[in-house]
Amino acid sequence: MSQIKSKSKNSSIQASKVFSKMTKLDYIWIVVITLIYAIIAFRDLGSTNAMESYVKMKQGDEIEVLFNKKVQLDSIYYYSGWVEQVDFDVKFNFNKDDSGIKDEEEKKDNELKNNEDKINKYRIENAFTWSLWSVEEKTDSVLIEALDKESSIYELVFFDENKKIIKPKSVRINGKKINALSDEAKYCPTKFTFRENPYFDEHIYVTAAYDLIHGRPTNEWTHPPLGKWFIALGMMIFGICPFGMRATGTLFGVIMLPCIYVFAKKIFDKTSYATLTCGLFALDFMHFVQSRIAVIDVYVVTFIILMYYFMYQYYKTSFYDTKLGKTWIMLLGAGISMGLGIACKWTGCYAAVGLAVIFFIIVYKRRKEYKYALQDREGETNGIKHSYIIEVYKPYLRKTILFCCVVFILIPLIIYTISYAPFRLQDNPDAGIIERIVENQKDMFNFHSTLKLENGHSSKWYSWPVIWKPIYYSSTILSSTQRQGINAMGNPLIWWVGIPAFIYVVINIFKKKEKKALFIAISYLSQYLPWIFISRMTFIYHYFASTPFVVIMIVYMFKDWLEEEENKRKKAYLIGYVVLTVILFIMFYPVLSGQTVSAEYVKNWLSWLSQWNLVV
Repeated sequence: MSQIKSKSKNSSIQASKVFSKMTKLDYIWIVVITLIYAIIAFRDLGSTNAMESYVKMKQGDEIEVLFNKKVQLDSIYYYSGWVEQVDFDVKFNFNKDDSGIKDEEEKKDNELKNNEDKINKYRIENAFTWSLWSVEEKTDSVLIEALDKESSIYELVFFDENKKIIKPKSVRINGKKINALSDEAKYCPTKFTFRENPYFDEHIYVTAAYDLIHGRPTNEWTHPPLGKWFIALGMMIFGICPFGMRATGTLFGVIMLPCIYVFAKKIFDKTSYATLTCGLFALDFMHFVQSRIAVIDVYVVTFIILMYYFMYQYYKTSFYDTKLGKTWIMLLGAGISMGLGIACKWTGCYAAVGLAVIFFIIVYKRRKEYKYALQDREGETNGIKHSYIIEVYKPYLRKTILFCCVVFILIPLIIYTISYAPFRLQDNPDAGIIERIVENQKDMFNFHSTLKLENGHSSKWYSWPVIWKPIYYSSTILSSTQRQGINAMGNPLIWWVGIPAFIYVVINIFKKKEKKALFIAISYLSQYLPWIFISRMTFIYHYFASTPFVVIMIVYMFKDWLEEEENKRKKAYLIGYVVLTVILFIMFYPVLSGQTVSAEYVKNWLSWLSQWNLVV
C-alpha cells in the first residue's frame, strides 16, 4: 500500500512517515562540511616515511657493528619492530682485530678494553617506535645480543656527542653482512613526537594489526579483531608509518559526517537542521581527536550511527501501509551495522540493547493499533483499512520477529565469526576458529570485568558530560616555553549545552508524549547508562559513542525553540552559538592536534578548570 502521511499526530493508528528527500542543497552542504573537515583531519596526521627492511632475531643472535675508527658514541637510535618489552645486551669495543690500528698506545688501550668489555642491558619498550639508548662510549665497535626468544629491529642509527650521524663501516648479524639496519637512517627523527611514533595505546593496536596481516599470534586479545583489521588496511596501503596506522580511522571520522547528516535529515526533515547537526559534530573535539588516533573507537561509533539511522526509519514506518519487504531492508541495515560494530568493540552491544528496546516499543505500538482496529473492523484511519490491519498483524509480526532473529542474531554472529578467521591466540595459536572465539570471549570478559586499576587519567561516568577530566594522549616539551599536546575532551559549547538539551528531551517525552524525543533519548542512554554499572577503570573517551546523540539532542532543542516563535533575534543567537563553537575549535586546535603552542597560552586561555592538564 502507498505511504500516507498521518493527519493526526495523536491518532491511534499511525501512518508511515514520508521522509523528506535529499536535495541538491543537502549534497552541497555534505560535500562542503566533509571536505573542510577531511582537509583539517588529514593535515599533519603523521609521517609517511614507511620503514621496510628489518632483521628478525631470536635469543642469542648478535648484531655486530664496526666503525672505521674509534668514535665517541653518544646514543643509539633505533626503530623497533613488532615485538615489545624485549631486552638486549650491548657490548662496546668487542672487535679483536688491531690490524687497522697503528698507534701503539691505542693498541694497548684496545687490549685493555678487550679484556674488560663493557656490557650494558637495554630494552625496547614499544613496537614500531623511534627511540634511543644513551650510551656515551668511546668505541670502535658495538655488539648487540638478543636476550628474548623473539625480537625485531628495523633500523639502527648511531650519533656522536655533536648529534651527528656516525656511518658504520659494516653491520653483520651472526657474522653475515647486511644492509637492513643501516639503509633508512634518513628517516631518523631528531625529536620523538606523534608524527614519528605511535602514542597512547596506538602501539598495542598497531602491533595487533601487524600480527593479523602476517598471520601471527597476537598479544592484543582484549577486543574483537575487526577494528584492528581496519587499522591494518591503512598499513597495507601506506606502509608501516604513523600516517598508515591512522589513515583508516581518520577516513572513518570523515565518513561519519555524511552519515550523521542523512540521519539528521530523516529526524528533522529540514536541510538547515541536518546541516547544523553535521556542522556541530564536525566541531566536536572528541570526534576530531578519536578520528586521528590508531585505536578502534572510531569504527564502532560509525557503525552505531548507522545502526540508529536504519532503526529510526523502521521506527517511523508501519508494515500496515508499507510493503513488509521494504521494512525488512531497514532492519537488515541495522543488523549488519550492529554486527560490524560489535565485531570492532563490545560497546556495540550497548547500542544493540537500545535497538532491542526501540524494536519492542514498535511491536507494542503495532499491537495497540491492532486492538484499536478490532473495535471497528470496517473503519479506516489515516488511509489504512482496519480490516487489513486485522488480516496482516499476526502473520507480519511473526515473520518480522523471525527475520529479526536472522538479522540481529545470525548475521552478527556470522560477521563476528568471520572477523576471527585470521585471528590467532598467543597461548594457543593452532586452536580452531570456534575454540579461539570461545576462549577469547572468556578472556575479554575476565579482563574487562576485573580491571580495577585507577590512574591519573581515568574518570567516572558522571564526570564526562561536564568534561571534568580530559585525558592527554601525548605531550612533548620542546623548550621552556613551547609544548605539543593531544587531548581527548569535548567541545565545551557542545557537551555542556548537551546537558540541558537532554533534560529538555526527557521533559518532552513525558509532557508531550513526543515519540521522536523518546527515540533520541533511548539512543543516547543506551550508550551512556551501561557505564553506571561498569566497575572497571574508565576514561572520558568512553563517552565518544554518546556524542552523536548529544549533538542531535542539541539540534532537537534548538529546533523547538526556533519554531515555537520564529524571529530574527533567535536565529542571530543560534548563529552566534555556532560561531562561538567554531572559535573554540580554533582556540583548542593546537592541543587537539599536537601543534606547537605556548605553555602560557594553554595555561591562560585553555585551562578553564584546574584539572585540565592539557600539556606537561
